Amino acid sequence: MLGIITATIISIGPLSFVLPPLKSWPAACVFYPANSLNAALESLVINGRAWIELLKNSAFFYVMLPIKIGLTNAVSPFTWGFVFTPAMEAVYAAALLATVRGLVWRLSP
Repeated sequence: MLGIITATIISIGPLSFVLPPLKSWPAACVFYPANSLNAALESLVINGRAWIELLKNSAFFYVMLPIKIGLTNAVSPFTWGFVFTPAMEAVYAAALLATVRGLVWRLSP
C-alpha cells in the first residue's frame, strides 16, 4: 500500500509540469495556520502579561544582573532578601569549586 502511495506521488510530481490543473490544490485541502497562530500568540501576550513580567524581572535580577556586576554586588536585601556576607561568599566559592572539581573528575578519561 505504501509503495502505491509513493509511486502515485512520484508520478504526479513530473506530470504537474505538463498538466497545469495538477499544480493547484483543492481549496478544502489548503490550511493557513498563520491567523490561528497569531491569535494564540496575541492571547498569550494579553492574558499572560503578569507571568511574562515576572519571568522577565526574575531573569534580570537573578541571572543577568549577577553576570553583569558580579554576584557580590548583585545580592542585596532589595533583590534577594538578605545581605551577602563574606562567610556566604566563601561557602558559595567552596561549593562552586567542589562542583567544578567533581565535573572535571567525572568527565576526565
